[in-house]
Amino acid sequence: MSALEQPFPDIDRILPHRGPSRFVIEAIRADRDSAVCRARVPAANALVTDGHAPAFLGIEVAAQAAALHSGMVRVEDGETEAEPRVGYLTGVREATCHRPTFRSDADVEVQVVITHFAVPISMHRFEMKQDGQTIITGSISTYVP
Repeated sequence: MSALEQPFPDIDRILPHRGPSRFVIEAIRADRDSAVCRARVPAANALVTDGHAPAFLGIEVAAQAAALHSGMVRVEDGETEAEPRVGYLTGVREATCHRPTFRSDADVEVQVVITHFAVPISMHRFEMKQDGQTIITGSISTYVP
């Protein structure tokens, strides 16, 4: 697949998440079927304890990466909507936490790959890593009305 045009759109234009609930920082690379993003869970997030976030929080990291990817494709296709769309995480399958926690305030890399797409529903396979070690893998489904 051909890469999406860079520079990528501003994340604020695509994601509605703000403050300590915004995990995705940037898209590193993306094409129409997948994206790799850099993310970070802030220590101020309510689920962080003693500088560590629970591995299952990677599901939300993946959902945000999937939302960013979807928005980047929409922008590439000419959508000029000024406000971010609100979407919903509708399902999680085959999620496996390979470690119980990961460091907060430290970069993670998350890859999302579209496995099925039928507007307004999409399914993504994901993997999140920190320092080259896999934290969580699985599949998510999302709905964007």
